Amino acid sequence: MKTLNNYINESCIINDLLFESVLEINESLSLQNVYESLFDKLYSENSINEGLFSKIGAALKKLGDKASSKGEEIDKKIDSLSDAAKSAIENAKKKAGDAWDDIKGIYTNAVSAIDNAISVSKDTISDMAEKFKIKKSQLETTVANVYANAIAKGGEFAKKSQEWINDATKYSAQIAACVAIITGAKMAISAGYDSGMIIDLLASAGVK
Repeated sequence: MKTLNNYINESCIINDLLFESVLEINESLSLQNVYESLFDKLYSENSINEGLFSKIGAALKKLGDKASSKGEEIDKKIDSLSDAAKSAIENAKKKAGDAWDDIKGIYTNAVSAIDNAISVSKDTISDMAEKFKIKKSQLETTVANVYANAIAKGGEFAKKSQEWINDATKYSAQIAACVAIITGAKMAISAGYDSGMIIDLLASAGVK
């Protein structure tokens, strides 16, 4: 079995996903910005990013979401989302124009997965924000950005996180742990830590 140090060094998950996702967030960015950024990765310069589109669609379908479905089912899902998600989807619809029907299902399901993660994590996010003196809205945005980047990149965390979100009651501990790790990364960066220092710290603590 690989040690955590080897896994981090080989996969570069901290550098490529967690740290980058945290560093991308600043005071001017909002939850809606994160959702719109994901759309821009899916659809840019008036064309669909076929590789990313297929990867996200396949991941969602494997989890039982009918990512290609259209109409009432998707519209009902949109109605249950946050205002930030609804606004992002409405803006995406305007940007996509005639291509909206082709991208609507996958984009809405991706946004819904992230929005649900924020919703089921709200108590943990509130507790962490209060404890570490972070704005709740900024922590929500940071958590959402990690999930959004994970979905866009694919990989094991993306698969697992969507599985957890789909059964939030069963996987509440895993979802809370994600928020704790992301908060820790945000605090570590603010304190001047880099990935190498964190790896050393984990090794010193005996984490394998």
